[in-house]
Amino acid sequence: MKAVNPAHVAAFPPELPPTRRYTLGGEPAAEHQVLQDLSRLAADVDAELRPALVALVLIGRFARGEGGVVLSNGEPHAHPSYRCLAVLADDDDDATRLARRLAQRWSNHLGVPVFLHCHARATLRRARKTLWWLDIARGNAEVLCGDRQVLQNVRACDVGDLPSDEAGWLITQAAAELALAPRTADDGVAPLNASLHKAVLSCGDATLLLAGRFGSTLQSRETQLAGLGVATERVSAYHAATVYLGRPGDAPSPSEPELRGRLAMVARWHMEIEHGRRGAPLSPSAFPRHRGRLFDLPKVAPTRPTTWLRWWLRSSAEFPYVGDDRERLARAAVALAYLQEDRGCRLMATRLLRLSGSGESDAAISLALGALLSRVRHETQRDAVDGGFYS
Repeated sequence: MKAVNPAHVAAFPPELPPTRRYTLGGEPAAEHQVLQDLSRLAADVDAELRPALVALVLIGRFARGEGGVVLSNGEPHAHPSYRCLAVLADDDDDATRLARRLAQRWSNHLGVPVFLHCHARATLRRARKTLWWLDIARGNAEVLCGDRQVLQNVRACDVGDLPSDEAGWLITQAAAELALAPRTADDGVAPLNASLHKAVLSCGDATLLLAGRFGSTLQSRETQLAGLGVATERVSAYHAATVYLGRPGDAPSPSEPELRGRLAMVARWHMEIEHGRRGAPLSPSAFPRHRGRLFDLPKVAPTRPTTWLRWWLRSSAEFPYVGDDRERLARAAVALAYLQEDRGCRLMATRLLRLSGSGESDAAISLALGALLSRVRHETQRDAVDGGFYS
């Protein structure tokens, strides 16, 4: 891996003006570490990507002031990742490839996953009715280097502009990540526990989206949930998930019964949301076999003759999950997240994932589910990032 160019980093002062808080805890040592990380990253990206780069914009949890911190050898490290928009003057394949290499270089250098999501400046002016673009349009973004006015190009977006599919997509991703989560600890953070907390947040936020509400912060959304009359158990779980995001390494490991209880609660909440949104069954075991559509079809039919069959399969009223990747993903994710040990649901999931049958290994099923999730994020969701909202 190419080493970080010291000249590039030294060419810019290693600090940014402290215009916002980056972490949930707001501890000075953690804030200083994040500032230092972002300053050095911005200096190198600015030097390497010029003149194609218009601006580098921090987005996601750290831009919302909701970043997490884990301790390693007594030192704070950002968790789980830094996500940035690399706004380019035009679509530029060479700059995009270089941005990927820079992201990998800085991931290795900082010990924190770094993602640089490239977008041409013109794309900021297009109306994108998604949760990520709503978040950016609301100002949960910070220009780290380049054109300080670049965010003025982002089209205005409000909660009422978002289709109900955004709520469905939010909980579908959460269920898929829950199904993919390994059951062992990694760097002091148990992935299953982390995925369960994110699933709770997804269900809570999906509930708010469908009610036409969505506060800009986790704390405000917790208050909104309580105001909607959501069960105390669920509001308490939402609060616990918020606390967990701030310092995941400090959270006590839940017992097996506690994990199973929280998983059952999330499953019920997920099913209730999809039942209210699309009339899906309330039973997780019946959900994978549901024949009704869970997501709207693209409004424009294909023009090339070779794609008509695929479009017809996707638009099938009787079997929507045959040709539509999102439909297959939503059903397979529920089967594998909430009913992994049910043989019938496991077999249904393997069929939805287009695997051969019941003899498939856990590794093969996880690989197929992960590939399907990645493909849907990349091809179907025209979003700011190809990652989860809480990453």
